[in-house]
Amino acid sequence: MSTQYKRTNWVQRLGRLLLASLLAGFISSLAYAVPTTTNYQGYLENTDSEPLNATVNMTFALYATAQGGNALWTETHQQVKVTHGVFSLILGNTTPFDENSLDGERYFGVTVGSDPEMTPRQQLTSAFYAIRAAVAESVKAATVETEAIADGAVTAEKIAPKTITGDKIADLFGHNVTELDDVADAGSGKIISEAEREKLQGLGTGGGVFQLNGNNAYYTAGNVGIGTTSPISKLDVVSGNWNNLIRFDSGEDDGGRMYSTYENASPYLNFIEYDDPFVFSFKQTSDNDEVKMSFHNGNVGIGTTNPIRTLHLQSPTISSEIVLEVANYQADKRKWNIVVDGETSHSADQPSKMYFRQLNDAGTGGTVPLMMLSNGNVLMNGNVGIGTTNPQYKLDVAGTIRGSNVSPSDQRLKQNIQPLENALAKVEQLRGVSFEWKDKAQDAGTQIGMIAQEVETVLPELVSTDGDGYKSLAYDKMTAVLLEAVKELKAQNDALKTIVCEDHPEKAICQ
Repeated sequence: MSTQYKRTNWVQRLGRLLLASLLAGFISSLAYAVPTTTNYQGYLENTDSEPLNATVNMTFALYATAQGGNALWTETHQQVKVTHGVFSLILGNTTPFDENSLDGERYFGVTVGSDPEMTPRQQLTSAFYAIRAAVAESVKAATVETEAIADGAVTAEKIAPKTITGDKIADLFGHNVTELDDVADAGSGKIISEAEREKLQGLGTGGGVFQLNGNNAYYTAGNVGIGTTSPISKLDVVSGNWNNLIRFDSGEDDGGRMYSTYENASPYLNFIEYDDPFVFSFKQTSDNDEVKMSFHNGNVGIGTTNPIRTLHLQSPTISSEIVLEVANYQADKRKWNIVVDGETSHSADQPSKMYFRQLNDAGTGGTVPLMMLSNGNVLMNGNVGIGTTNPQYKLDVAGTIRGSNVSPSDQRLKQNIQPLENALAKVEQLRGVSFEWKDKAQDAGTQIGMIAQEVETVLPELVSTDGDGYKSLAYDKMTAVLLEAVKELKAQNDALKTIVCEDHPEKAICQ
């Protein structure tokens, strides 16, 4: 029998192809030894229906479906010689057939060169499945005697899984099927029964659970329940007795226990030492708004095993940071960073520093509004308010300040130095007043001072305006104006004295 395969895109090199396949090798030699390879012959014609004489590359594949699907077996043959339309080769020699590729209904596909696979695929006949005898499906029961099996011929690799049960294995050199109350008692070299194996590898349809590898036992899927048949987490421990939940013991009476309890609608998770009150516990409030952590005594160390204070944080690097966050607050303004930094570029006599920094939601950026140095200095950006929540100056105090004050006045720090002129005339335009503050938080009672708006029209350099439009007066700078006004008065006084003394030298002012 021959079957023709017509190709529509083989014209460029070979023209239209016709394929006739002969599966004679699939049928041969079944009585004695089953081959894992098979002969394959075919016939190719060009588009003029003439036998092809050429060398081509060919790929063969087995599928479970007539169309689509993934190939279960493929094999490519390079430089296949076609003479008078006929080619012949051996399949399975490069890629052996396996049990999976031959088990069930199969369809055979052929591809020539770079063309798509020929259609339709050819369904294989029953003769092809004779190859499956390689897994002994064709051997009749009770036909192989012990004498017919060579010594050492039956190895573990040749025995299919779950084909030999415990009652079929005879006692031999101490290796026997052992019925034990505890799998751990089996020891080395023992074979346990199926019932005992299930204690480790699972029950029912759940499949294998714990796997053994040397001294290790592990489980990689599902949940593990202790005290419960319905675990709801990877490890679910249920106990009716609070002090028997989980116990840690080194054998020296110095272990501890972990247990959970429920009190006043609030769950607790407690850790206690062997024979002492709890070390620390976690408590969730009944409204689930917060979780509290309590410590019985001692210090808590983060990054250190030797804490020296109630809470001791230590970083392995030169810089240590703490992030504080306010939930449900404005974006990029909810995180604060506390940093202790001892920069490596500093010499030994330079101070370390601790500073506060606001972070964005990504945890980066932000200015440093406050920095404290180990030498006692405090550095700040922005304004400081005392008695006010809205400071308008570097130091804004709503109240009375006690202390002394100095202002930098070094000539080397100044430029464009000019003398004050007409100071006396300007002072004459000013007035001193008494008043009371409207804000009762300010100094109470009658105060003495000047009006900033009035001073601003005469000496604008002495007046400043804050962000809210309120004006302030630099009283200390008024000293320079008053000084020059006194000097002008002195000059006027000296001139008058000269005139008086010329006419009345006997006057006391002239003496």
